[in-house]
Amino acid sequence: MVRIGSAACRAHGVPLIVGVGANDTAAAVTTLRERVQSGEVAVALVPAQPYPAR
Repeated sequence: MVRIGSAACRAHGVPLIVGVGANDTAAAVTTLRERVQSGEVAVALVPAQPYPAR
């Protein structure tokens, strides 16, 4: 979905904004970094954790 959305956004000259949330914060961060480095994602909306990180 991100690749398709990214292609559509590039075609129209707008940034792709994604929402990121997961039970595994480390995996979410890794995936987001990969997408940002590839140029597919410009902005991420990231919710605060509902519980203290340990």
